[in-house]
Amino acid sequence: MSIEVTELDAATDREEWNRYVDRGKRTNPFYRTEALALQAEDTDTTLHLLAGFKGQEPIGLFPVSYTH
Repeated sequence: MSIEVTELDAATDREEWNRYVDRGKRTNPFYRTEALALQAEDTDTTLHLLAGFKGQEPIGLFPVSYTH
């Protein structure tokens, strides 16, 4: 089975992303959308929330930010 990577919208999918973060064993509050958005704002970068799924099961979260 392959892994599908989906981009979640930081504005509309905040609760979904935070649920995945809360379920993770090795996450911390800095992975939550509120913290990631503040970090992106402070560093003047663009935030992309990527999630990897194996079927319906989330198996990885990849917050990516970049500068223009």
